[in-house]
Amino acid sequence: MEKLVDFITENLSVCITAIFGTITPGILTIGIFNRELFLQLDFLKLIVLAGSISIPSLAFLFGVSMFTLIDVNITKPDIVRECLMLALVINIFIFSIAILIKIFNRDTTLEQYTCILIFSCLIYLILSSFIISGGKKKRK
Repeated sequence: MEKLVDFITENLSVCITAIFGTITPGILTIGIFNRELFLQLDFLKLIVLAGSISIPSLAFLFGVSMFTLIDVNITKPDIVRECLMLALVINIFIFSIAILIKIFNRDTTLEQYTCILIFSCLIYLILSSFIISGGKKKRK
């Protein structure tokens, strides 16, 4: 328990970003699409459901970030932390775009919302591949 407290205090920004990047997008998605469910669920079930909504995109973004930053000269523990922070921030950004589209266009269906999230993740993948190809050309 003491080690956990030490880890959290040393990495406070990572922990706060992890909470916001993992749980908040899912909670907002549930609240926007199904308010009755949002109000009926107890806190623990809401957290689990919110995590299950946002963790797939977070895992994809983390994988793309690891692939993108693997060539950068960062030590192993730092590269995982940097990729996690990058994935969490991009996850918040991607869900923010989709939530804003849903707010301004109330006719957006859940399928369209999911397509917006997938499209945003693919744009991140394409931009990351350009960064990789650009960085390799400059080194040679």
